[in-house]
Amino acid sequence: MNFKFPGGKGYLPHIDGHFFWKDKNKKYQNGWKKYSSNFINLVLPLEASNEKNGCIYVANKNNTKKLGKTFSSITKKLVLNTPNIKKADKKKFNFFPVELNVGDIFFFNWKCAHYSKNNYSKNSRMIFYATFCKKNNNKNLRKTYYYDKQNSYNNKENKSLLFT
Repeated sequence: MNFKFPGGKGYLPHIDGHFFWKDKNKKYQNGWKKYSSNFINLVLPLEASNEKNGCIYVANKNNTKKLGKTFSSITKKLVLNTPNIKKADKKKFNFFPVELNVGDIFFFNWKCAHYSKNNYSKNSRMIFYATFCKKNNNKNLRKTYYYDKQNSYNNKENKSLLFT
């Protein structure tokens, strides 16, 4: 769930899952790539989402290829150990707003850079996000992911999903 109340902060431009993190043994792991080779995000607005209240802005996933074509090459060009795009590279991306109404469904690939602005309206903007991945041999993938997240060596701020 993504609740953005009036005055709520946005999210920096980032590419989901593209970051490095340290496991409980302090060994670096490849972000979401540790769990699967492909992800898709589902966005369901629970309230209208528009530019004034901080809708999502996305770029075509081909824009990400300007940073590289592999997980490693892309990740090495992001802010260290985060999925955030460096300010100098932001100009390589052509972002456009995606305004959604209740009842709309929006899907985007994990290689699509995206961000949102602050909520400057007097109304909240609530959205349900779900991320799905390509199946792998791990039958308890979700359980493994949350175990790793909880027990990772990363500090509390890096365990957060908020990128402000």
